Amino acid sequence: MRFLKLAVYSFSFALAIFAQSDRGTITGTVSDPAGAVVAGAPIEIRNVETGVVSRAASSATGNFT
Repeated sequence: MRFLKLAVYSFSFALAIFAQSDRGTITGTVSDPAGAVVAGAPIEIRNVETGVVSRAASSATGNFT
């Protein structure tokens, strides 16, 4: 019984560690005021805490990830 408790606690702790991540995903669609999508629009995302800048462009359908 003691081994089972230790195993359950260890497994729970391991899951908590892997739940922490430093990556995320931002998705969206670029459109003009009339609602038409904008293909090839430059996208710039900046982390205000670290200053890291990521650049991309919207697809032919105006989407970006």
